[in-house]
Amino acid sequence: MIGVALIRRGRRVVAFAWMAAQAGGGILNWALKRLYERARPEFADAFLYYPSFAFPSGHAMGTFIFCGVGCYLLLRDGRSWTTAASVIALALSWCVIVGFSRLYLGVHFFSDVVAGLVAGSGWLVVCVSALEIIRRRPQSNPCNSGTAPDSCARDQAGVHAARNR
Repeated sequence: MIGVALIRRGRRVVAFAWMAAQAGGGILNWALKRLYERARPEFADAFLYYPSFAFPSGHAMGTFIFCGVGCYLLLRDGRSWTTAASVIALALSWCVIVGFSRLYLGVHFFSDVVAGLVAGSGWLVVCVSALEIIRRRPQSNPCNSGTAPDSCARDQAGVHAARNR
């Protein structure tokens, strides 16, 4: 839904980054679960049992990525310090609540939740860094290439003439 809303607002790069962050987090979680193959705690209620591996916690990881990318997108255009602090505090509180719920329900060990948060933060750093690199790259300009068309040469001559006036 968020990706679609961003596309409708004409923010395609941000929408792609949002969707890539969420999908990539899921793929990373799946890969880590297959790599470690850690069983879930045995003391969880039977109706809470899900036949998958426990390490890392997918809920903790997904929530951290969702909230982290959301905070970045909300705050990247420069909000006030109090707004930024409030949004970040709310997002971090939500991540802690989700992590605690996984422990309370008995479906994860503490290390599973911590690993989910650490892996989520690593993926968040990768996604935000990639989006910042894309956002800050110079816009492509055919006049900056080695073989500029004649129109670029005329445009550049006009710019130089205007500077010399």
